[in-house]
Amino acid sequence: MRTNAISNPFMVLHFNYSWEGIKTQLQEIIDRFPNRYKLSYRNDDDETIILVASLDFRVFGEDITTIISLSKINACNNFSMLACEAKSASGDISSPDAYERATFFIESLNDDMMMVY
Repeated sequence: MRTNAISNPFMVLHFNYSWEGIKTQLQEIIDRFPNRYKLSYRNDDDETIILVASLDFRVFGEDITTIISLSKINACNNFSMLACEAKSASGDISSPDAYERATFFIESLNDDMMMVY
């Protein structure tokens, strides 16, 4: 069965602190919301973080998890612009429900990051 990609939600997030501050903030969010976010990957050389997001990790499945990729896209030391893209666990977004879920998690992550700092 072939599915067509609809679109992967994408947002650029702006923060007035360094990559170290971003990492600290994301770790606090992961600690505060362990049922919503899990750290999947972090590369400090590339300044990239990948999170797995779900409303309930006890019911883990490809259809209900979202992968959020965060990459720093500027060279400033004390200011960070992050490219934030969400995909389903099985790849590109291919249904309206998956698109809505992925958009929800990007917006929730942005709200959570604003709340922490």
